[in-house]
Amino acid sequence: MRVLLLVVLCLQAIVIYGQSNNAILLNQQTIINVNNKQLITRRSYDIQINNRLGDVEAEISIPYSKLISVSKIEAYICNSLGQVVRKLKSTDISSRSYIQGFSLYDDCFVKEFSLRHNTYPYTLHYSYQESKNNFIGIDNWTPVIKSDIPTLQASLSLTAPKNYNIHTLAHNIEFHKSDTLESAIQYIWRASYKCTYENEIFAPKIETVFPNVIVVPDVFYYEKEGSTSSWQKFGNWQYSLIENIGELPDFEKAKVNQLLEGKNDPKEKVIALY
Repeated sequence: MRVLLLVVLCLQAIVIYGQSNNAILLNQQTIINVNNKQLITRRSYDIQINNRLGDVEAEISIPYSKLISVSKIEAYICNSLGQVVRKLKSTDISSRSYIQGFSLYDDCFVKEFSLRHNTYPYTLHYSYQESKNNFIGIDNWTPVIKSDIPTLQASLSLTAPKNYNIHTLAHNIEFHKSDTLESAIQYIWRASYKCTYENEIFAPKIETVFPNVIVVPDVFYYEKEGSTSSWQKFGNWQYSLIENIGELPDFEKAKVNQLLEGKNDPKEKVIALY
């Protein structure tokens, strides 16, 4: 069924957009599950590559860190007939620091791979799973991968326990529906992007006009429990993270006193501490 859907979407994209776009995002799905303070997000993309200039969209980078683990990376290519012509191998995936050539320690990384075909148009499908145990926001979702690439259809699905309250802020996206399940509630947003925005002098950043949905939990846990129900509660959570952080523990005080023993000149003290 998925391959059949890809064929239909490819034909639809060719009819609507022809070959005027280097690439087209046929379908994008984000499926989120919140359970026992764990956030599991599954993201999938179907990108039609129309020409050689569009091959850059087959260069995939997936960010991750110690707080966000990434797994279950899958990818394959379909030709214009919907036939799978190549699949991603685990050996095709490499990892690197998010900022290349940076000499200091970095907490952010990316997993990368490239999957191309030599006959156009072809469709790249890839998906992966993100896992978080500590989080403030659930998702900052947009159905746009680049300003010059249209999106035919995209969806965001969130499933959470019935007593799990959320706050949302939507821009150029209408809420689609919510369903009450046996022990959970499912929220669904749908969107598309027709690539109609152009950058102009003194215009706001183009990212600010993209369709967008921000979803945050009413109560969250990140180092400590906090709440987004009011600015006061959110500020109290922020303050709790830095409360008494400027007070050195006794063992550090003893170490400093030992380093400064017998030194009266401020310059000597600075050199000793440095």
